Order: sequence, then structure tokens, then C-alpha cells
Amino acid sequence: AYWEIAVVLVVAGALAFAALAGGRAGAALAGLRERPAAALALGVPALRLRTAAFAVAGAYAGLAGGLAVQLDGIADPVAYRPFLSFTLFAAVLLGGARSATGAVAGTAVVAVVFWVADQLGEYADVATGRLDALFGVDLLLEALLDARAIRLVQTVRAK
Repeated sequence: AYWEIAVVLVVAGALAFAALAGGRAGAALAGLRERPAAALALGVPALRLRTAAFAVAGAYAGLAGGLAVQLDGIADPVAYRPFLSFTLFAAVLLGGARSATGAVAGTAVVAVVFWVADQLGEYADVATGRLDALFGVDLLLEALLDARAIRLVQTVRAK
């Protein structure tokens, strides 16, 4: 039953994100991200919008954490090591945080990479537990280099 609740919440969150991004508040937040000085000059309430976005994201994350604890039966800090945060950060960078599907796509790519690594390790009879950090660093570097390349292309096109 938890899996179905999680899927419903992810779909609801993605739809809410898409609706927000397409509305006035989404345009104002995008303006703050792209050209903060111009958005402030146009009267965008930056503090209020950013605080509301942070609160909504925190509430959503809190709900996800509560469901995870309910599923596991215990809040075990060992299950949430810094590597998990690092991997999720790499997934968001890889998929992109500007669209409703970007983070989900990045997470899917990361999951496939780890699954393939586990399958190859099993085939070669090699323990892959120590390679997780290496894969995470590789994904993060690829995402950062890709982002840098995209910015370079955008800069060249702007000239």
C-alpha cells in the first residue's frame, strides 16, 4: 500500500509543480532565478515567494520522510548517510531541476546506472559496494561538465 501512496504523491507533486511553473508564481520564481534585479524592479515579492517555495518543498519532503519511517518502522540514521544526499544531488543535476520530470528522469538514470553496476559486479563476482561512491562522483562530474558545456554554448549563441 505504501508504494501506491508514494506513486500518487509523486504524480501529485509533479502535477502541482507543473501547474505552479506555468502560472504567475512560477513565472515570478523563474524571473527571480534568471534575472533577480529585473524581477525585483518589477515588484516581484522575492522573500515571500522564496519562503513559500521553501515551505512547500519542506512539507513535501517531511511527508516523504514520514512515509519512509512508517514503511521502515523506525527512523534509522544509518540508512541516510551523506552518500545518499550526494547521489540524489547528482540525480537532480543530471536530470535538471527546471522541469517537473527532470529530477525524476535523473533519478531513473542514476537507478539504472547502479542496477547495471550491480549486475556487472554479480556477473564478474565482484563486490560493488565500494564502487557506489565512485559512480556517484562520476555522475556528479558528468552533470557538472554537461552544465558547464550548456552554459558555454548559451554564451556563444548570445554573442
